[in-house]
Amino acid sequence: MLIAAWSDFEGANTKLHSKRLPRGVGTRAINMRLGSADLRGWKAADTVVTTGGATPLISAWRMNRSEASDTDEWLQWTVDVDVVRSLIGNDPTEEIYYTGDGAPKRTDNSIGLPGAPGPAATRSLGIPKPATAMSAAVLVAGAGSSETRVYVDTYVNNQGRESAPGVSTTLVCNAGSTATLSSLDVSSYSGYPDVTLRRIYCSTDGGDYLEVVEQLIGSTTATDNLVRGDVLQSGGDVDKPAWEMPPADLTGLIGLWNGMLGGFTGKTYAVSYPNKPWAWPVEYQETLPDDIVGTGKWLQNWLILTTSQPYLVTGSSPLSLSNQPLAFQQSCVSKRSIVGMGHGVCWAGPTGLCYVGQDGAKIITEGILTPEQWQELVPSTLVGSRFERYYIGFFDNT
Repeated sequence: MLIAAWSDFEGANTKLHSKRLPRGVGTRAINMRLGSADLRGWKAADTVVTTGGATPLISAWRMNRSEASDTDEWLQWTVDVDVVRSLIGNDPTEEIYYTGDGAPKRTDNSIGLPGAPGPAATRSLGIPKPATAMSAAVLVAGAGSSETRVYVDTYVNNQGRESAPGVSTTLVCNAGSTATLSSLDVSSYSGYPDVTLRRIYCSTDGGDYLEVVEQLIGSTTATDNLVRGDVLQSGGDVDKPAWEMPPADLTGLIGLWNGMLGGFTGKTYAVSYPNKPWAWPVEYQETLPDDIVGTGKWLQNWLILTTSQPYLVTGSSPLSLSNQPLAFQQSCVSKRSIVGMGHGVCWAGPTGLCYVGQDGAKIITEGILTPEQWQELVPSTLVGSRFERYYIGFFDNT
């Protein structure tokens, strides 16, 4: 087990010869709570709850935190998942979003419980869009001058969350003409039981896309009776990027700031539309030179850890985000070692436990463990967590 505290280190030092150790430092420190400047041990571990279910248990999340300990309240996975709590404050459904177990998903306390092993049920984080174009034809011709209409449709789920617009259809007709819209796509939402509605929008002569009709998802036809509603918010112009689904292989989900979520796939990191966790515009993706291993954050700083060096991403909104490579040549050798400490991020590097944050960039174990001693611990197996101001990590062999 590895413990690092943000105070004068008074534990073990195996790098120096035992005769050269300063006062207060030993060659071994077992069950020692550091930072108190005295010999104080950690309390023994105790069983909180026996969950059962997932084997081997790799990730867990507690739902219904206000309830007494109960095995049914724990969501469990046999894979490494990253969970983000609902962006809605005091959300009574306790909705969560997560990646790492197939395509990005969401669940809540109405469908996810009982959670042993759980989640009992999930839904896709993103909303699919219609994949085929509708047909449009004049129903009753109007007497006005010629105009060009462009029709698109979207899917809407039972939470009111809307997809990106599907394939457009153009109709040239006289102003005042009603139109029949047919061959509406009723297959692309298969496998998405929460998709319940369709909205159809129309842009006339290059204007805004305005809502024509909202109807139940199963109908294959609709009518444009010239009644117009709200402006399409998902797509339509540069200032309104389409609310696409997150990449199917998105992983490393993390809550950022100003309502943004982040994640990555391969060398590319992505962020969501602010306060719309289901919407991941392609314009909000950026590709780095190196494969991404994992990410962490402190305040409004998103640290991207790769197979080469860290990159720092900053900015107040998706389009203002920019990345900067750091002159700290430490890769990340274990995604599960990455821990946000509030003032910075720690992770397992090839030569020691690394840190980037308000205190700069440094190798925390430098001067305590040699790179060879660090490698003997097999840092690729390090799993880290934060307790109070401590970084606590476990290796496979400790």
